[in-house]
Amino acid sequence: MAQRGTTWKTIASTVRALALATLLVGVGACSGDDDSPTSPPPTLTLASFIDPMGGFSTHDVRDSEGEVVRFTVDGSLVWPPTMATFGGFPVAGNLIGPTQDFEIRFGTEGGQRRAYFTERGPGTICDIDLINGMINISPTSQTVPNP
Repeated sequence: MAQRGTTWKTIASTVRALALATLLVGVGACSGDDDSPTSPPPTLTLASFIDPMGGFSTHDVRDSEGEVVRFTVDGSLVWPPTMATFGGFPVAGNLIGPTQDFEIRFGTEGGQRRAYFTERGPGTICDIDLINGMINISPTSQTVPNP
């Protein structure tokens, strides 16, 4: 059986080692050069959407609340606040989804050209939310501003 003094020395040594490891992990996590919360990890290749009425191109697609989502060329939706990806969103030009039920349409808001995630038929902007770890797409009656 270990002596009492040896046990406390071992515990104190372990606590110091854990504190140092925690400090080093924290420093490593804070040392990134890119502070942008919407920058994709380098392994994602984002799809570009091109406005047929002038050639404006963007990766950023807005929903009815102005929140930005992105899509990858291999068919995933990227949720920028967490960088989580969700499959099942193949991209074909400005059409989205396995049955192309959604379309990226362009409009102008505040003097800036923007892309919007819309229902293909009615052309209304959809609301996209992350609820309980799942992407939820809801229709709205909101139309693309100044197409």
